[in-house]
Amino acid sequence: MNRFSRLNLGTKLSLLVALSVALVLTALALLVQGQTSAAIETRAREDLKTATRIMQESIALYQRTLIESTERQAGSFSATLPAGDVVSDADRTVTVGGFETPLLSFGGKPINLDFGAVDRFTEATGSVATVFARTGEDFVRVSTSLTNEQGERVVGTALDHAHPAYPLMLQDQPYTGPARLFGRDYMTHYRPLKDVNGQTVGILFIGQNYSEGLAGLQQQLRDSVPGEHGYFFVVDMKEGKQRGSLVVHPHGEGQPAASLLAPADLAAFDALLAAGEGDALLSLASRPGQAPEAALLSATRFAPWQWALVAVEPHAAVTASTRTLVWHIRLLSVLALLSISALAWWGVRRLVAQPLQVAVSIANEVASGNLETRIGTGRQDEIGALMQAMRGMQANLRERSERDQAQAQENLRIRTALDEVTTNVMIADADRTIIYANRPLLNMLGEAEQDLRRELPGFSVASMLGSSIDGFHRHPERQARLLGELRGTHRAQIVVGGRTMQLIINPVIDADGQRVGFVVEWADRTAEVRVEEEITRIVQTASAGDLSGRIATAGKQGFLLALSEQLNGLLSTIAGSVDQVSGVLQALSQGDLTARMDGDFHGVFARMRDDANATVAQLTDIVG
Repeated sequence: MNRFSRLNLGTKLSLLVALSVALVLTALALLVQGQTSAAIETRAREDLKTATRIMQESIALYQRTLIESTERQAGSFSATLPAGDVVSDADRTVTVGGFETPLLSFGGKPINLDFGAVDRFTEATGSVATVFARTGEDFVRVSTSLTNEQGERVVGTALDHAHPAYPLMLQDQPYTGPARLFGRDYMTHYRPLKDVNGQTVGILFIGQNYSEGLAGLQQQLRDSVPGEHGYFFVVDMKEGKQRGSLVVHPHGEGQPAASLLAPADLAAFDALLAAGEGDALLSLASRPGQAPEAALLSATRFAPWQWALVAVEPHAAVTASTRTLVWHIRLLSVLALLSISALAWWGVRRLVAQPLQVAVSIANEVASGNLETRIGTGRQDEIGALMQAMRGMQANLRERSERDQAQAQENLRIRTALDEVTTNVMIADADRTIIYANRPLLNMLGEAEQDLRRELPGFSVASMLGSSIDGFHRHPERQARLLGELRGTHRAQIVVGGRTMQLIINPVIDADGQRVGFVVEWADRTAEVRVEEEITRIVQTASAGDLSGRIATAGKQGFLLALSEQLNGLLSTIAGSVDQVSGVLQALSQGDLTARMDGDFHGVFARMRDDANATVAQLTDIVG
């Protein structure tokens, strides 16, 4: 931040413009990237759905073709059986496997354990055939070309009641559907076999082996590539231990589909398969043992085979096409940023920075005291307004400078005059801080400094300016309250360090009637107070009849010295007159009429002298 603050304005504005453009371009790039990614992902989902639907239709077409072929072969098998009525003779039974089966005949020819017809059909078509005879609620295989893994005919076994064909047979309805028999995949067709009375006495079955066709279909699924880098897999949804296993997968057939998924996505995957159709973004491994990676999945159910067909597209492949676009956007953004930044730097420098440098130069000239610099005001924009304002400021400063110089000269004259007067003057601001003391006051306080320090240890004339006048008072809060309420002249007398100071305080009021400070006149009345005390003492003793007291003249000068000498002379004159009158009266009391008052007396004392002498003379005459 400190480095940025040291840059010039043009560079700062250019950087801010570049930063703003960078933020806008970044936001735009992120917006375009987000919208493009969303659009591409949406298109990828739709493409996966389309690919899944097409593959499902291919499987359905193959199934329909297989079903039609199987049903045609079922009709052919029925035609190859001996002509005539179908009869089921429960009184005549044939033991087949563990079942006692009724004798089932076609046109009078028994079919139980006769494999000629079914074998001929198998040799002709490649499909297996079976004839079931009904025994109670069971349908038992009495003739078949179907063999197990050991090559043995699977005769003497009953149709499982859980088989989807079983309830249809009881309802006299055919059933066609896939089945896996002894490791081979068949498209099977079950058709009720009725006797001449229309009763279902058995079942005709054919199974078309489509293992090779299914293998081809599975290979087609493995080879198909939905999207750019996708693949298909099929999940077995039939009930049983194989449910959830991979029927088709490029690298993991026979494995549980759950083994390829991240544990956190298992529930979402199951929900996707259970829904029958949909898409999701899940973490899926492309082969067992690999780490799951994000991928788009589109699933659909093929109910006839109980398959869940899933198309997969790696999410990285989906977003790969956006990377080139993003890099192009970033490159264009950088080029645009550089171009706009360069243009902004040039424009700001030419239109703002350089004119501001001129303004700074003018401001520096004004700051240095040069108020004669020519300021151009030809521009009509904000810079022109700034120059116009600076020109007005320059004129105002010139006028104020002249006025301040005149005021300074006047203040200097006043200050000089205050320093030359004999009155001790101090000035304090509104906060009672001493801002001025004239020379006589400094001299007076300098002479009294040692005495003042006895009560004010921190007092110093040298550091008095800038300190508070509260320091001269024992109760500064009382002084502060008094000055805060002062509206006129206040007189006070304080005693500090044995010095008696008389203070005359007046508030300083500005033109708005606001108190801006105080002016204090100081007078050291210490000597006067001492003389007053001596006079009081002498007058009191004189009043008591003791006229021997005198005022000491040592250390006094001027008016106080003259006053002391005159008072002492007065007391001497009064004492001399009183002594002589007392002497005359004392002589008279002793009968001495020769005593007289002598001396050069004036005024009342001369009349006292003359009256005393006249009294003595009169007494002398009377006495004779």
